[in-house]
Amino acid sequence: MITKIYIENFKGIGSPGVEIELKPITLLFGANSSGKSTIFHALLYLNTILEQKSGDVYCPSNSGNNLNFNGFKNVINNHQSENL
Repeated sequence: MITKIYIENFKGIGSPGVEIELKPITLLFGANSSGKSTIFHALLYLNTILEQKSGDVYCPSNSGNNLNFNGFKNVINNHQSENL
């Protein structure tokens, strides 16, 4: 079971990143545009990377939703891949 995640330089989350401890029930609270959806997008992105065996993901694995990552360069914070 995953008990903790760390996200850095993904979409709106820059550096330093954020560490989130996960419990059997984890609730996310915050103002609009504070990054709650970004946490779920990061988990979906990770899942898609593992399924497609590529870090340059253009579409999520479950095409039933309208989320499209448009490749690795578009999910990096401020689109600055040269810093990696």
